[in-house]
Amino acid sequence: MNKKDTTEYMNTAIAADLFDVNKSTVAKYCREGKIKGCTKVDGKWMIPSKSIKPLTQKQTVTILQDLLIIKNNKAENEELPDYALELVYKYLYDQGYIISYKTKKGNILKPRKIKLTEKGMNLALKGDRKLDKINPEAIEKFVTMVVQLASLYLQYKAIK
Repeated sequence: MNKKDTTEYMNTAIAADLFDVNKSTVAKYCREGKIKGCTKVDGKWMIPSKSIKPLTQKQTVTILQDLLIIKNNKAENEELPDYALELVYKYLYDQGYIISYKTKKGNILKPRKIKLTEKGMNLALKGDRKLDKINPEAIEKFVTMVVQLASLYLQYKAIK
């Protein structure tokens, strides 16, 4: 953190409360690079306040697979709140799973427009889930997961 840095930070105790994990787990996330922008100040981790709890590998695989399903089929309902998409997309982008999540004008891309990186494709193709047919239940689970993750973040911001 330098004088020109306008990012707001939180300590591991606040992040642990927000993420519903132990402080040591937050420190592990920082050490492993699972939260982008963490920095150490006087030997203590500081986490950007806009961070979301890192997704588990299972959650990441599910979201990437759902994005592929939506991308390869004409989904009837792609209506997700932009704030929810942006938070999850930013996480996927920061972890190197997607190429971009915004248009040149700064708008959030719809799920069918997202492009996965090679790392994202490799992870999405793990397992035996069929990715060729759209399943309304899968889309509903995707929407629910994205909105839940974003809601947790917004609840934290409301009480901060």
